[in-house]
Amino acid sequence: MLFEPIRLARSAILIAPLALLGCGQSLVPAGGSRAPALDVLAIDFERTVFLKRAQVSGAVAQAQRRNLVSTASSGRLRQEARGPIPTELRIEIRELTTEKGRVSMRGTVALRDLAFGKIMAELPDFRGSGPMPRVARGGQTAGLVFRGVEDEIIAWLSTLECDTALRSCGKAQPKPVAAAAPEVDAPEIAGADLDLDDMVGRRPGGLRKINSGGIDPNAIVAAAAPQKPAAPDAGIRKIGSTVAALGLLDRSGFWLKTPLVDRESKGEIVVKGSGKKLVVTLIPKDGPAGGGSQISLAALTELGAAMTDLVSLDVYR
Repeated sequence: MLFEPIRLARSAILIAPLALLGCGQSLVPAGGSRAPALDVLAIDFERTVFLKRAQVSGAVAQAQRRNLVSTASSGRLRQEARGPIPTELRIEIRELTTEKGRVSMRGTVALRDLAFGKIMAELPDFRGSGPMPRVARGGQTAGLVFRGVEDEIIAWLSTLECDTALRSCGKAQPKPVAAAAPEVDAPEIAGADLDLDDMVGRRPGGLRKINSGGIDPNAIVAAAAPQKPAAPDAGIRKIGSTVAALGLLDRSGFWLKTPLVDRESKGEIVVKGSGKKLVVTLIPKDGPAGGGSQISLAALTELGAAMTDLVSLDVYR
């Protein structure tokens, strides 16, 4: 199926080699792109996927099985993962039991980068159990099963180190001796891969293909469309600093989703180091104070940053 001017690539092809260029300031150590997972990921959403022959027992477990959409993350997962990269925690359930306020779970845990649709890491044989929060009769039970296994999930996340340019995570390794990095292909991704170069033209750098993740391809084109920067308002003041990663491609224009604000408003961002400025819409983002932010593709492009950059920003309003 062809989208004009969008070409839908085959879902089973490999993502093209990654471009590591970009001028944004990074959260990760100078000279590298690796950092602890809890420092660079934001667990924004949680999703359970049940295998056909999954063993499911208990009222809360059965209710979770009926919940076929991502739910906003909460609890310690939201607090401990303080980074900017929008991530969904997915658990492919083999066994799920809820009884007397406790949950027991077995399955495969995966981290999915929501901006690019890429699986960043997997734990093939996850097992966890623990108490769930009490909920009044008839109350919301979606996501309760995650609260019971948070300790095990956070313990796993704390062992991971992520390459923010390649958008992949693995066990933390001793720092290697400096050497020229080979060109690497990312793994295959299930779903529809879209070629950004064909869709919106060459970007400053970053991943060449993304998984649409259910987003209308036309919305992605709109998100990357050139915008005319607005003039800043007089009398603005600095409200804080943040590190931003590419956000979801479902909204066009210049915007920054950040925990620094509690209401949508106009503001200005300044890239640390280069001093480049841009007027943006500031959008509230759930998460801990001092947590990471997410920025639009149009804004990243205007600032001359690569799509995989983590950009250090001063924020004014």
